[in-house]
Amino acid sequence: MRLGLSILAVASFLGSAAPAQPRHGDLIVSGYKQFSIGGTFYVSPTSTGTYSTLVWHLKQRPGPVKMAANNHDLIEARLGIPNSVVRFDPVTLSTTTLFSGIACSDLALDGDGSWALSGVAGQQNMLWLLKTTSAALTTVATVPQGASGGYYDTITIDRDRSALGPYIVGRYDRSTSPVLVAINRNGAVTTVVANNMPNVHGVSVDPASGDYFVCAETAGLYRVPKSGVSPSLVARPFSNTLHMRFAQDGSAWMVGRIGTTTWELKRVTPQGVVLRTIPLAGLPIVPFGLEIYGRRRLVCNLPSPQTNTVAVTVESRHPFVQPGKSRYVLAASFAQRPGYVMPNNERLDLDTATDPLFYATVFNALPGIFVNFQGVIGPGARATATVNIPAALRGSNIPIFVAGVILNQNGQLIEVTNTHWFVL
Repeated sequence: MRLGLSILAVASFLGSAAPAQPRHGDLIVSGYKQFSIGGTFYVSPTSTGTYSTLVWHLKQRPGPVKMAANNHDLIEARLGIPNSVVRFDPVTLSTTTLFSGIACSDLALDGDGSWALSGVAGQQNMLWLLKTTSAALTTVATVPQGASGGYYDTITIDRDRSALGPYIVGRYDRSTSPVLVAINRNGAVTTVVANNMPNVHGVSVDPASGDYFVCAETAGLYRVPKSGVSPSLVARPFSNTLHMRFAQDGSAWMVGRIGTTTWELKRVTPQGVVLRTIPLAGLPIVPFGLEIYGRRRLVCNLPSPQTNTVAVTVESRHPFVQPGKSRYVLAASFAQRPGYVMPNNERLDLDTATDPLFYATVFNALPGIFVNFQGVIGPGARATATVNIPAALRGSNIPIFVAGVILNQNGQLIEVTNTHWFVL
């Protein structure tokens, strides 16, 4: 009996010591405490101020953090010994180094499954592409920093401006123009915004309008219209505005500082209306990374040159999704907008208005090309569909956007996926 109690006690202790685990929709915050010490934390979106530690790093300080393509792991850029880009499992904390030796400031998942990285090498601002399947790093652009030393700090990908949309890079700099640039796939750099947004820390594309939203550290949140109109200040929710991440409902989570010591998370609309505030009293880091856990529910994987196919993977972290019972329905279109607001207030970011491809895929009119675009969610809350690219369209540089919905066994909507894309 005593032995049995001892076993139960040990089992209880091991259970309480198990690694913490973020849940679907939690906010991941990463940053540094000192130059070579940093940590990654997670916060419930309904929290009133409680946050949990995911992991501490004693020889590295994490910066940006993004969901991996499998919608489970996290991709994080870390500075320290050594500078590196890593993938780590938030449950087991097992870590794989994807590349080391580069000072990466931010990263974005591209349409072919590679990661676009912005950063610095010596006195040069850099844009790289990292293929995680082969750990191959390619330099896209090298731009001198200039006398002021402003560096490339943040990156996103504008999928509207061309089939292989340019990389939009924000520059952290108080004085030197430009502060926001577009870099095409050949490395050519053009100015988007010359100045008047000091110290750019975060840039995102609004899924509804396509405009750029920019976090300028000491100035606030700016909207940069595609129409060429000058940037306009949307809101100044913090004393120091650092980063933002759009949610599926079109609102955005932001992280910043109030006064000199208090960090907060705020959920805001594109019009600057604050919907929720989460104080992070005592947060022991300066937050330089922000992500929504489980948001990358759909990914179009790298096309195979041998078979001319694209694998579309759906992996949900939603607690209501039941493998073997829940269903998924995918669709494709040639553009992301105007999109459609679903009954749960999440956006389906496809051209649902006039695009014939959208209706052809929804009604399964091209079953030999868009295969398994409807079905049952399988083990691990995962499903895979396939796009068979017609040989005549291969290399045409036409973008195809894919998104979908996940339903329960009664046909009720559970969640809307993100939109990913590939290029024919």
